[in-house]
Amino acid sequence: MPNEHVAHRLAGVLNSLASTYQSTSGFASASTGAARSEFIQKFLKQSLPPAFRIETSGQITDASGTISGEIDIVLESTLFPTMPVVGSEAGRLHFAEGVGAALEIKSDLAGQWDEAIRTGRRLKQLRRNYTGGLFGSRVSGGAHFVIPAIAAGGEYRTIKEYPLKNTVPYFIVGYAGWSRLETIVAKLAEHEEIVDGILQISPPVFASAGHLEGIRAEGWAAILGFMTGLQQAFTYVRSGDTDLLDYAR
Repeated sequence: MPNEHVAHRLAGVLNSLASTYQSTSGFASASTGAARSEFIQKFLKQSLPPAFRIETSGQITDASGTISGEIDIVLESTLFPTMPVVGSEAGRLHFAEGVGAALEIKSDLAGQWDEAIRTGRRLKQLRRNYTGGLFGSRVSGGAHFVIPAIAAGGEYRTIKEYPLKNTVPYFIVGYAGWSRLETIVAKLAEHEEIVDGILQISPPVFASAGHLEGIRAEGWAAILGFMTGLQQAFTYVRSGDTDLLDYAR
């Protein structure tokens, strides 16, 4: 049975986010800016744990020199170094291995979908190079991150395993868009090599790719599904080992 306290709180979050979009719906540029600010200030910064460093309008690069376009929101590990513009909080350059997720915020998913896909397509050209993990093992197909458990006999037994994803997870968030979850799922399947998750605020729906547990959620649970998807995407950044000197070789 759903927790009524969680349901009530997340329904309030959705109402707050939706009200900002509605109040600025007649002003295209203002709507986008206000929606993005609201999303950062009233949701991400107040709900995500300190392990996430939330930056806006930055770019991401990998060891090969490939660089993304400007990303609306970059969620980066606080334990990973970043490259600021000295004296400014804006315009950071992020190492791909330290980025848990990149978010594109749109006022209208249906009207701005192609633009979001273009941003994601460029982002997905980057490659993250992880050499292993906290509980890492080398298996066919590359490194996997595993969470072990101690069995009754004292031996380790794998209970969960995350296949290595060497691209930066990409989530698209829209305040409005399509009326049905099935449409969101179809859009995700059509661009599964680019998009890892889609959250729509009104009506509230969330869907994630298969490697992020294939979540499907509606109503207030869409926010909970989105938070779960971000946690799953952050697995590699929390556990992965990498050598930053690759950027100098």
